[in-house]
Order: sequence, then C-alpha cells, then structure tokens
Amino acid sequence: MSTFKKTGVSNLELHVATGTYYARIKTDGNTIRKALGTNRAAAITAKDKWVESIRGKKSKVEGTLGSCVELYHKWLGEQLKLKEISERTHEYKMSLLPAIRKTWQPFDLVSIADLTKTSIRGFQLAMVTDYGATRVNGAMTVLREVFDRAVEANMLSRAQRDELLEDLKFVKVDLDYKRRLSKLPCHADLLLLKAEVEKRCKNKGEAGFWLFNFLLLSGCRVDSARHLLWTDVDFTRNEIYFRTAKYGPYSIPMFPELKELLEQRKALFGGNSEERVLPTKTLQSVLTASCKQLGLPHLSHHDLRHLFATRCIESGKDFVTVAAWLGHKDNGRTVMAVYGHLRREHSQREAASMTFLPKIEPKNVNEPQNEPQKATS
Repeated sequence: MSTFKKTGVSNLELHVATGTYYARIKTDGNTIRKALGTNRAAAITAKDKWVESIRGKKSKVEGTLGSCVELYHKWLGEQLKLKEISERTHEYKMSLLPAIRKTWQPFDLVSIADLTKTSIRGFQLAMVTDYGATRVNGAMTVLREVFDRAVEANMLSRAQRDELLEDLKFVKVDLDYKRRLSKLPCHADLLLLKAEVEKRCKNKGEAGFWLFNFLLLSGCRVDSARHLLWTDVDFTRNEIYFRTAKYGPYSIPMFPELKELLEQRKALFGGNSEERVLPTKTLQSVLTASCKQLGLPHLSHHDLRHLFATRCIESGKDFVTVAAWLGHKDNGRTVMAVYGHLRREHSQREAASMTFLPKIEPKNVNEPQNEPQKATS
C-alpha cells in the first residue's frame, strides 16, 4: 500500500497512516512536500499559497507551442554551431518535430497557459500507439527541450514545467529481438509491401520507393543512405562506400539486385559525383500507411535493415561477413546476439533431413534365392 494517495485536488495528497494532508510539487526534477494538517479545506488554502510561493506568480508572457518551436529551431542551430551536437543529431531532432505535430494537433496553436498534464499524457499515449519506443523516446526528449525554451522565454516557471512533464516517462525499449524479428513480413507479404509503397509514392509524385528498395537491398541505416553521394558508388570496383555511419565509414559489395537498382537510378536521373544518390530523406509516413493498408505490423526504416540481415542469415552467410555488410566492428558478436536464433532454427530444419547411416531394408526370407553357380573347370 502506498504511503500517499491522491485527493482529487492538484498538488494535494493525503498521508494514509496519519490522515495529514501534504502539498506536493516537483521542481528541478525533485519532489518536495509540506505538511498542512488534517483539515481538508484549510489544507487546500494553505497549499495554494505554498505552491505560489515556490512557483511565483504566473508569467505575463503569453505564447504558444508554435512560438516555442521557433525558439527551439534557433537554439538547436546555436547548439550545432557551438559543436554541442553533431549535424546528425540536429537532423534527427528536426525530423521528430513533424511526428510530434502530426500526433498532437493543432500543436502550434496550443496556448502555453492551457497546457495540462492530461493533454501531455494523451500526446504520449498517441505517440506510443503510432510509433516505436525509440522514436517515442526521441520525441519526448525534443518536447522537454521545447518546454525548456518556454522557461527561458518566461512563458513557464521551472516548477510549472516540472509539474506538467511529471508523467512524461521514457518508454522501455523492447530488446527481445526474437519476438521483434518474428513480426517481420514473410517473402510474399514483403513483395506486396514493396508494390504498395511504390504505388503510393508514384501517386504522390515522390521518389521514396527508391529509398525503400535501397535500404532493403543494402542493409544500411537510413542516415547512411541520406548522405550517400554518387562519388561513393564505384561500379568499377563493385563497391559502395558509406562515409556517414554509426560506427564509422565502411564499404559493402554491390549485390546483384542492388547494382541493378543503382544502374536504373543512374540511367533515369543521371549521377553527378557530388549529388545525392537518394533525394528522399524519409518514407516513414508512406511505410506506416502501407503496413496499415495490408494489415501488417508497423515497420520502420530500421526494420528494413533487419529484413536484410535476416535474409543474409537465412541464406547461410556467416556472422562475420554479415557484420561487415552491416558496418559493425565487432566481428559478428552483435549479429550473433540479435540474429543467432535464426541460425539455430535454420540448423534445426537442416538437421531434420540429415542422415549419417541410411537404413538398409532387410531381404524378404520368402523370396526365392538364386542357386549358386557351379564352378567351371
């Protein structure tokens, strides 16, 4: 049984054992309480005065979440110039803002004064419904940083910010790869998904299906694909060089289907050495819509990388080789940890048809035996 229980009044809790009311507030990440006696009405009055003494009076500076995002854009740019964050981090955080706006509508028009813990909890629940845990956690971080800009602009006090974000928790990232990989589409569903993505992209006049096919056939991360230039594609040596990668630059051979894809791309659109091979930065919205249309589990850009690795393992490629193709620097340890069960399942299937000593059917004793031949002189 918990020590304190809610009373239905904001910032007021009841100590179960003693019946004493406590004011409660969170500031700078710390929860503080003040005993207010056992009289509920008196406690409510005292609570309001105590909270105001800590928070101060509400700011007269008005603003919306949209205006806070403008401040956030400026701040993020300053962080990049000061080298507090990398260009990759800057791009990643900027890419999360459209997802936040799409999930919390009308985000830009929401007044700071109208924010409540309930509305923020509702936003997080909607994010968890539509996106994976990693992306949800990224969005939570960005939202916290947006609220920090509101504090700097005197639209919120620190105590108000802390109270509003009190229930905004990071989502546990599911690392059960065996279960996650089991949700990847089978070959037939993957072909349907590929066709659906291409149809939707062409209907919108977008080139996202090139990115889809490239991620699926190369196994690279989406950030590596975004930064790939034609100068990094060497048809003579049959290699692709990823200069931007999580664990440092790496190269992969041009697998036949991947080479065919790039040759088609170059033939249709040309390829100056310093131009990007894939102009599309993201196809997540199309991918999500396509999965819903086909009744498939939600897939992300990174799941296409999982599909690539899964296909490699199921085709019998060794862990060290697959790790090199994924840009890992650990000689296959991560690949073994993530995809090892696939090799075991494949091994069990192969073992079922393995025979060391084939059985020899015994002869039927009732069958007539051939008479031995007489020796000739």
